Amino acid sequence: CAAILFFVAAGWSTSALAGSFYVATTGTDSGACTTASSPCLTIAYAITQASSGDTIKVAKGDYTLSAALDPGAKDITFVGGYDTSDNFATTGVGVRGDRMTRLIAAFWSSIFTFATSGNASIIRNFVLQGNGGIGGGVVYSTTTVSPTIDGNTIVGWGIHGVTLPSATSPVVQNNVILEAVYGIALPDGGSAINNTVTNASSSGFNGGGTARTNNIAAYGATGFSTCGGGSGSATYSNAYNNTTNFGTDCDGGNNSTSDPLFTDSATGTSTGLDASTLTMSGASWTTDQWKGYFVTPNTTYGDPDKPQYFFILSNTGTVLTVASSRSLTSYGTSGDTYQITDFTLQSGSAAKNTGTNTGAPSTDIYGASRPQGGTTDMGATEYVEARRRPMVVQ
Repeated sequence: CAAILFFVAAGWSTSALAGSFYVATTGTDSGACTTASSPCLTIAYAITQASSGDTIKVAKGDYTLSAALDPGAKDITFVGGYDTSDNFATTGVGVRGDRMTRLIAAFWSSIFTFATSGNASIIRNFVLQGNGGIGGGVVYSTTTVSPTIDGNTIVGWGIHGVTLPSATSPVVQNNVILEAVYGIALPDGGSAINNTVTNASSSGFNGGGTARTNNIAAYGATGFSTCGGGSGSATYSNAYNNTTNFGTDCDGGNNSTSDPLFTDSATGTSTGLDASTLTMSGASWTTDQWKGYFVTPNTTYGDPDKPQYFFILSNTGTVLTVASSRSLTSYGTSGDTYQITDFTLQSGSAAKNTGTNTGAPSTDIYGASRPQGGTTDMGATEYVEARRRPMVVQ
């Protein structure tokens, strides 16, 4: 009691006493999971052990869920990108590379849902992969909640990305979303800032919002829809090569419809293509060099030009393997020109230095600080000259 009184007297919140819980693919669902050397096996079990204000730290690897994760009335921070080899000491980039932390939904299910009103959990640094179905979304709730969805790659797998139609003040920022029906669907009180959505089959951004700024919506059916005017309109955003870039009352000013110029990390002519693999004979790639990147098997697919991007799960020296509900052969053939990208921007991008610093997150999806050039870029990535890979042409 004396200790608690000291914290309060010193002006500390009792949330300063929040604990950490650990999850790894080598763990066991027993005990408290509060030591890095004895992690849980599943996030679901960790939720049962945690309390509001706690953090669940998830080590790299794949986690296939049996049901949607629901923290209930607990406001929990979920963070991926940890490693058991350093005892969870630091977090890396959980959306690509050797720290990739992938959560795979149960069939026809969400990954995260919030059934209890008022929940304000944080979900950060994961690959969130859907698994088919209708309605709902990879992150989904119909209650009055206020979660933060920050710095994730979301593969819709034919369902919605983030759908929170009744939420009060959710924040969705720094996410890359592809293969979704709606990329992000929020009510009037929601904020969608610095996200990149490609290939949405219905709409990249649907609904209102107190802020819909610094976003990119490309190569989909509609970029921004059902805005309702006013604060729900898109501002400082890029809508490129969608069938309809801005729906009625959605263009709130300071927007662009020019090519965002995603970086060509590698490009060439494929020598083999099937449903889930692309082969480039003689490529000499490093194993998993492109893990967590994105590939289009045909850079000029469609009319108008709408390349379809796929999430790269792994690669060997000559073969890329994608994770998708779609077939690569539906959007290209062997001999077509492919492109690999991480959705970072080229130096001449229309999205570079054309966003707004107001409300922008301090870092991007890969951890680079914002802004780099005085003004925040549009989209989930910030242009950083030093981190650009030389383009590989094969």
